[in-house]
Amino acid sequence: MGDGDGEDPRQTAVRLRGMMLDVARHFFGVEEVRRLIDLMALYKLNRLHLHLSDDQGWRIAIASWPNLTACGGSSEVGSGPGGYYSQAEYAEIVGYAASRYIVVVPEIDMPGHTNARWPLMLS
Repeated sequence: MGDGDGEDPRQTAVRLRGMMLDVARHFFGVEEVRRLIDLMALYKLNRLHLHLSDDQGWRIAIASWPNLTACGGSSEVGSGPGGYYSQAEYAEIVGYAASRYIVVVPEIDMPGHTNARWPLMLS
């Protein structure tokens, strides 16, 4: 399978082919992301842009800042329960994607879109 560089030996006419998943506004668990990665591989997409932070949520655990997920991981658009990825879960997603020739491109919006971290800054 893949080695993590996104270079799929099944060549296509377009080198970079990807999609964005906005888990900041609507959280998707690891199994749902794995299912999406499988579909991406089927269509020979090779970049997954994960939108991990925005006003509505902070979706990745940072060991030195645990309140980011305690506050920012507890909600989502539409009053859903939210959620976040532990460092191990994020590594699992990256590894799973790499095995299918897909590179995960994380996005942390800074300094804009910071409402998810305001409770941390005020505490």
